[in-house]
Amino acid sequence: MTQLKQETLEKLQASLYRQLPLYEHVGLTVLEAGNRNKFRVPLNERNKNHFGSVHAALQWAVAEAAGGIAGATLTALNKNSEYFLVVKQVTIDFLKPAMTDVDALVIITDEQIAAIDRGLAAHGKVEWILNCEIKNTRDEVVARTTATYYASKQR
Repeated sequence: MTQLKQETLEKLQASLYRQLPLYEHVGLTVLEAGNRNKFRVPLNERNKNHFGSVHAALQWAVAEAAGGIAGATLTALNKNSEYFLVVKQVTIDFLKPAMTDVDALVIITDEQIAAIDRGLAAHGKVEWILNCEIKNTRDEVVARTTATYYASKQR
């Protein structure tokens, strides 16, 4: 299992802010990255919905960001700029209102990473599925996602 160091996490977060300014606007924080990916979005005036919980779109966004980074930082995608990564599908189940900051946790196994790398080497493209739990600060699951990611060689 691989985890990135704090200095690398800060660079990753800064890169996300540059590439996707929405993440800076909503205050997304990269807490962990590597096999275990944990991102946070705060509950604040900018991020809450009409009844005071973290807006559904931001719960979706923090989960998708954690999943995308899980695939991009550990696989051949990180070592080879000839590939691009996109999210193909995300389903989300909202289980209860997110009345605090939320953390999205995505774990990618060494076996999944090896399968992604084999698919890219053999076919130049690959799909994989990652699951995410979104929890409040009381460690209660408020939502779950299942996401399909797709990578292929750039044309």
